[in-house]
Amino acid sequence: MKKILAVLILSFLYATPSFAIFDLGLVGGISQMSEPTTSSISGTNYNVTANAGKSYGVMAQFHSAFGLGLSLGALYAEVDYNQLITLGSSTLSNGGALVPYYQFLVMANYWFGGILAFGVGGYYAVPGGNVSSGGTSGSFASENIKSDDYGLLGDLQIRIPLGLVTYLSATALYEYGLENVSTVALLTSHNQGFIFLAGLGIGF
Repeated sequence: MKKILAVLILSFLYATPSFAIFDLGLVGGISQMSEPTTSSISGTNYNVTANAGKSYGVMAQFHSAFGLGLSLGALYAEVDYNQLITLGSSTLSNGGALVPYYQFLVMANYWFGGILAFGVGGYYAVPGGNVSSGGTSGSFASENIKSDDYGLLGDLQIRIPLGLVTYLSATALYEYGLENVSTVALLTSHNQGFIFLAGLGIGF
């Protein structure tokens, strides 16, 4: 009788989104990303401030019975920032730029009760459109930006069950780019910052 009861309980748990073996959701939110830049040109300073950009896409999770999980994502994310360039006390340039990417994420997670998760992983990104800068639009190459990016990321995920198969999700990602995305000699730029997402999903 105890074995039958245990089987029934486990069957019920895996039928709910918190304990689903696999779930898939649509997400959307904001990206708070920038491209901190350092220069080897004497006296030149780059002050980069992140603006809020858009981010949206699809997130999927695979779960085990031991709390371990694998999360995959495909996102559109904007790196939107303002860049002030000075030489000594003189301002050389002060303007904004928006760099769009398609990002592909892989993360290993540990879930607590199927509702709260922490994880680490990596991402790879490719151009998601033209770069907007100073009121003009151009390709990554014309704006002296490399056509791909990769780096590390950490995440916090929360899922709130709505019923037997659906759930609401909230995700915070922190990305740290390892690629120098600038093609300009003597400049080093790395994408980094946060992406905050909310979504609706279904568990299987």
